[in-house]
Amino acid sequence: MFDFTKAQQEAIETLDRNVSVSAGAGSGKTRVLVERFVNILRQSLRQGGKQVSAADILAITFTRKAAGEMKERVRRRLAELEQEDALHASFWQQQQELLEQARINTIHGFCNSLLKENPVEAGLDPAFQVAEEVEMDEFLLRTVQQFVKQGLRRGDSDILRLADEYTAADVVKQLLLAIPKMDAILNFGDLLQPYQAKMNEKNVLQVQLQELLLELAEDKMKVKASAHRQKLELLREHLPELLKAAADSSKLENMTLLDSYVGTLAATSSDKAVVKAAKEILQQLHLLAADAAALKLIPCWQQALVNCSAYLREQQELNNMLGFDDLESRALELLKNNRQVCSKNSSRYQYIMVDEFQDTNERQRELVYLLCGGDKDRLLGHKLFVVGDAKQSIYRFRGADVSVFARVRRDIEAAGGSNIVLDDNFRTVDKVLDLCNLAFAALLGEDRQQDVYFEALNANRATDILPEMLVIAYDKESKAIRREAEAAVIAERILQLHTEEQISYKDMVILLGALTSAKSFASALQQAGIPYTIVDGKGFYERREIIDLINLLVFLEDSSRSLELAGVLRSPYFAVDDESLTALFLELNKQKEQTVTLWQLLQKDEWPLIDYQKRCHLLTAAEKLRQLRQYAETMPLPELLHTIVDVLQLEPLLTAQEFGLEKLANIKKMIALAEAYTIEKHGTLAEYLLRLQQLRQAGAREAAAADTTGCDFVTIMTIHKSKGLEFPVVFVPALDAKGKGDTDMLRFNADAGLGIKVDIGGELQDTSVMLAIKDIEKQLDSAEKQRQLYVAMTRAQDRLILSGTYDSSSKSRSETWFSSLRNILQEYDHFLLKEYAADKKEISVNAAAELEKVIVTDELLQRIKPLPEYGLEWQRSLSATALQTYLDCPRCYYYQYILQMPGYEAVKVTDSDGYLPAALQGTVIHKALELLTNGYEPEQAFRSALQINKVQGSAARTYDIYMQYINGPLYQKMQNAERKAEISFELPLLQEYGIAAAFSGYIDCTVFNSDGTLRIVDYKTGVPPEAGEPAPGYIYQLALYQKAAAELWQRPVTLAELHFLQNNSCWQLQDCSDRLQEVAELCRDIFSKRRESEFTVKTKYCKNCPFAYFCAGQE
Repeated sequence: MFDFTKAQQEAIETLDRNVSVSAGAGSGKTRVLVERFVNILRQSLRQGGKQVSAADILAITFTRKAAGEMKERVRRRLAELEQEDALHASFWQQQQELLEQARINTIHGFCNSLLKENPVEAGLDPAFQVAEEVEMDEFLLRTVQQFVKQGLRRGDSDILRLADEYTAADVVKQLLLAIPKMDAILNFGDLLQPYQAKMNEKNVLQVQLQELLLELAEDKMKVKASAHRQKLELLREHLPELLKAAADSSKLENMTLLDSYVGTLAATSSDKAVVKAAKEILQQLHLLAADAAALKLIPCWQQALVNCSAYLREQQELNNMLGFDDLESRALELLKNNRQVCSKNSSRYQYIMVDEFQDTNERQRELVYLLCGGDKDRLLGHKLFVVGDAKQSIYRFRGADVSVFARVRRDIEAAGGSNIVLDDNFRTVDKVLDLCNLAFAALLGEDRQQDVYFEALNANRATDILPEMLVIAYDKESKAIRREAEAAVIAERILQLHTEEQISYKDMVILLGALTSAKSFASALQQAGIPYTIVDGKGFYERREIIDLINLLVFLEDSSRSLELAGVLRSPYFAVDDESLTALFLELNKQKEQTVTLWQLLQKDEWPLIDYQKRCHLLTAAEKLRQLRQYAETMPLPELLHTIVDVLQLEPLLTAQEFGLEKLANIKKMIALAEAYTIEKHGTLAEYLLRLQQLRQAGAREAAAADTTGCDFVTIMTIHKSKGLEFPVVFVPALDAKGKGDTDMLRFNADAGLGIKVDIGGELQDTSVMLAIKDIEKQLDSAEKQRQLYVAMTRAQDRLILSGTYDSSSKSRSETWFSSLRNILQEYDHFLLKEYAADKKEISVNAAAELEKVIVTDELLQRIKPLPEYGLEWQRSLSATALQTYLDCPRCYYYQYILQMPGYEAVKVTDSDGYLPAALQGTVIHKALELLTNGYEPEQAFRSALQINKVQGSAARTYDIYMQYINGPLYQKMQNAERKAEISFELPLLQEYGIAAAFSGYIDCTVFNSDGTLRIVDYKTGVPPEAGEPAPGYIYQLALYQKAAAELWQRPVTLAELHFLQNNSCWQLQDCSDRLQEVAELCRDIFSKRRESEFTVKTKYCKNCPFAYFCAGQE
């Protein structure tokens, strides 16, 4: 047996009782787990010992990777024992053969097996499928959207009430957020109870506020401050009405009055205690106003959650689909409700081992307890072994609850078991551990009554090298570049370690709390010439080598996909230069009337603009692509991918490139994923491409391939990704970063209840329960962030380098990792502190001086002029109205004009006052004015417009606006002139500004003046501008219409007008040239974007957005 510490030995050999092991970072817990597993098997060799096989042991790990590694380590250890123990060699050989029967799996893997073995008892179809994370997310989103839309359509009062309060999209978003806690919410009981309890305090608070108002009015403290005294005198003057308002705080106007007199008082004078108390009570009364509103909404939420849960379960059964959370809940239901199945599985396993127990949840604990002794609440038997480290619990966002580990440790101790602490660290050098011990004793505390407390680690490796802290100071002017400055400092330090101390890049890692700042560090490394890789668990499908392969597969499936083919030709596969591609597209443009595709053109060999050598290169590429297309018609997907690798010689091609081994590893991983998909789904190439599209759109979690042996580059990764890993040199930057805010309108806590936000005076405000939950969450988040820092710092083997920025001009002391560490380490001398000024750090390299001077000629400009064919489909044509949509909300523009999604259309109804919805009102009036221009009588035109738009009921208010306009001076002025209504156009209006796209639209009214000039009018039925210019979108629209009219009729347009019908006002545009320049800049901004995330969300119009049912990006 290896050399083990006394604590490790105890953990390995204690088999007669329950055991919990608190394994500090780097304490060798994996070796202990493996050796304990082997020691359990060794019992069969002892005289009178238990006969135990691998099938009698259940080992649960946190990830599939960990399960595979543990099984492989056990196998290697058994092979070693076969060689070392000649007397029992046959026994150890037999154990290796039986190892395949061992249940070494994740908790989800175990639950899946349990349900597959007992499908009838679990009420499941034996052929049920377990959806991957992305699949399940898509299913849940689609299903919840259906649930809400169906509720709206059938007039479900709860859904209608919630959609009116929050918008339908927000209801979808909050229901999705509630799903992981759905069972707990529904089992809570009466969700109204916490709110009713708060409302019972109302009368007491109102009386207390009245008493404080009287005390302030009496001015017993004889306040001297003049400004404060003036406010008290005003309060005294209005005391009767303030006392009356305080007696009925349920009215909004009363609270507004109290705010204006009490809320403005400063608690700085001699009566500050009274002022502070009055303001606190006023705040509580505000909360009670929100709670009163919640009393009407909570029943709606409760019923919606009940109905949504039932609908989800129904749809899951129809689709025969379970997610990972469902595996846990269904397995727990099975064991709780079927004593026979529970008893069979409890007796089946003589030993149960659970790794990473600090990251379990209450449901998983109940499941483990049922397997141990058949009781979900009490730990029975003596077969349980759990190992974890509460200080490394950092997965709350996945539902982990560190208090579960604390409870199980207490239960084990109460049942006569052993709690063992592994506090010897074999990973990290002493100087780094000394720093960790000092910092986390202060941050985590050493109170053993808490769920998490610090236990010092003992070092087993010594060094003279001290840990470092790099401090970057910034001021108001350099604040914007502080992170870039920090990144530059780190890049410089990495380069120094590499060149001066010969430390390999692959031995250095940058650990981040979140990847939001990864770009800054990657950019700094790149500028310094340092190779790097980002391990983020996402973005695999956006890597260049993967996109090239996907483009090739898309083309092989559909040869008409010219853009994808262009990407393939330009890729390293064929390396066709831009000049040749441009020539191909110019030729393609000549033949656009014949709808020729790039692939058809490539096979013709008719490219007069391309020289002989490049023509030969293109012909070779075409022949290889023709060959691959033939293979694609007959080969299964995995074989096709291997053939692509062979035909295109990808191995030598990629390995010759920068980061070539990494790229090749990613291609191999792509092939492995495709093979797994084919085996599991029996999918075709077309189906696999559809799956890839879904994964890319969802930003699927798929890390880059880990097989990068021989690659020497710095790794950038999140702290979460680094868990379980170790690195010689660890950088932990951005210690001053703050957590992001949230926009949740619904939260649940098992102790506090269901917290919601409610609409008070047009703004969503927190209820008392929501605030209570936020306070709880804030404390839990803060504690977890400290544990996250512990994980980061204890990844270091030889060197730890911390860094952060601080505002040298501010007195603010907001709590961050950085501020906490600086406070703790003020008197600590055993680390190196280096300070930098952000504005003194050179952040970027200006290479402009190294570029050759380019002489720009008219001929060159013509040759490099952008081609419309290079643009994406949505960039070739724009409607004038689309620009207004983009300005209102870029995300709405993305859905409507790029994805071309169907918008949710509200039912065309009128309210009791004859008001039509705004969009419908505009449509009706525009149609009526068009008919009027074409000869209809006013009444007839309006009635026909209503019929055409299928409007039922009264539209009296809309009719009033219409009649007021046509009888007013604006319309009367042009009534007798020659006019044309709704003239359509589609013209490239901005070519002179470098925009090739065509613009389309309808000019509401074109007036032909007697002098041969034109005047155009655009009707606006919305709210007129209060003063100054109208919205930019309106102006841009008018400028485009003016330009279009001039080109359509070849006449000058002397005037373009916006007519605002609601108040008969007018805005005029005479010269449109400056506005068209602004439109061109706006188009360039739009065209520079590709991904949904680049099209930001503006929340002003969310409530009426036709895509609110889908958009998950609302704030």
